[in-house]
Amino acid sequence: RHLVRFLLSDFAQSIFRICVAERDRFPELGQAFYANGPQMGKGKLTEYMASAVARGELRIDDVDLAAEQFQELCKARLWLRAAFGIQQSFSEEEMEKVIQNAVETFMARYGVE
Repeated sequence: RHLVRFLLSDFAQSIFRICVAERDRFPELGQAFYANGPQMGKGKLTEYMASAVARGELRIDDVDLAAEQFQELCKARLWLRAAFGIQQSFSEEEMEKVIQNAVETFMARYGVE
């Protein structure tokens, strides 16, 4: 829920657009954004997932890939609409549907039965 809300926030959307628009003139800007945004978030997810694997709650061979997959699942239907200005706000129901499907899809692949 935190990830989805952050990705859709005005702040995150604005910073993303600026970094993409200015990446050729200021490549260090995009690199800094990536390091302090997507890469940091993936790192936190990776740590959490590795702990869950150690506790026997998840079955993951490549935790880095699984973390990135989960991030992408959380973007479905919402993020591109926000990034391209198609839709500026999302209802709780819209976000919750994506969140629940992301978790269910992830757990279908990596969950322990």
